[in-house]
Amino acid sequence: AGAAVASGTASRDEMIEVGRLFEQLLGRERDEHAEKILRVLAPACKETDLQPARSEKELVRLNCLIDREHEASFSAAVHRAAESYSEDYVFNFSG
Repeated sequence: AGAAVASGTASRDEMIEVGRLFEQLLGRERDEHAEKILRVLAPACKETDLQPARSEKELVRLNCLIDREHEASFSAAVHRAAESYSEDYVFNFSG
């Protein structure tokens, strides 16, 4: 299917299969990134809730409940997690 897709001669079923494989790969990649980020953030959180990504560009969407007195340590944890990623990734947090 890969050669047919690359040459533009793929059937509808082959294209659907390629799409399915891509979704599986993207899901595994998102899971790996979520685990990596959670290892850094979880100690600073009271609770965490992993949410589905809202777009193809969003890699991880995570809700974190923290105590107000731990806000600084949580912010530091977010920055530590972000340091392991290139400038191609953006970490946003609010609350």
